Amino acid sequence: MLEQRIGPSSDTANFSVTAGQRAVMIEQRMGPSSDTAHFTLAAGERVVVLEQRMGPSSDTADFTVVDMTKQRHSTFLCRAGERVVMLEQRMGPSSNTAHFILAAGERVEVLEQRIGPTSETAHFTVLAGERVAVLKQRIGPSSDTAHFTVLAVERVVMLAHRIGPSSDTAHFTAAAGEIVVMLEQRIGLSSDTAHITEATGVTVVMLEQRMGPSSDTAHFSVAAGEREVMLKQRMGPSSDTAHFTVVDMTKQ
Repeated sequence: MLEQRIGPSSDTANFSVTAGQRAVMIEQRMGPSSDTAHFTLAAGERVVVLEQRMGPSSDTADFTVVDMTKQRHSTFLCRAGERVVMLEQRMGPSSNTAHFILAAGERVEVLEQRIGPTSETAHFTVLAGERVAVLKQRIGPSSDTAHFTVLAVERVVMLAHRIGPSSDTAHFTAAAGEIVVMLEQRIGLSSDTAHITEATGVTVVMLEQRMGPSSDTAHFSVAAGEREVMLKQRMGPSSDTAHFTVVDMTKQ
């Protein structure tokens, strides 16, 4: 299931990707200005929460890492059962660079954040023992472009979300191990045209959708080989809200 909701302004998005039996969630909420972000990453049975709050100027950041499996958390210090996680922050030569190291028992997690010349660029890297999770976010010249990449263990999950010059273009890509799921949505010059492509494994399903006179309701059913895939899209009162649901009817 891949769900995207864009709020009244282009600063809110919620992404969920389910691939095989593993669920990876990336949630990003932008604050009143472009200086607040909240990221949630769930990989396998572990849930890691990274919360970043920017200070009054763009050179201050506060990070909180939470291990939800133990429901214990604190800023710069996480206790997970018998494991103690230490978070060390070193500021770089300029006030816009920070390096974080997490030591957890025999596992070492490195969290590196670099804030670019403006507050619109950030790069996050998390290394956990044999597991490598990369979360990269780039916000373009305006607040309408974001790119997220997540790498987890041997499986690669990529979620790319790009909103074009206007809020009517989006591109989603999800890749997980041997399963590749691509959901691409393009809304044309008017809000009545959309093109959806879904590729799962070796099965490629192409769905072209044109919205009706009201442009607020659409229901799709596609049978590909022995599989039936249902895609339902409902547009909100304005063109800034969309809900996509992909259902494998063979599994109900």
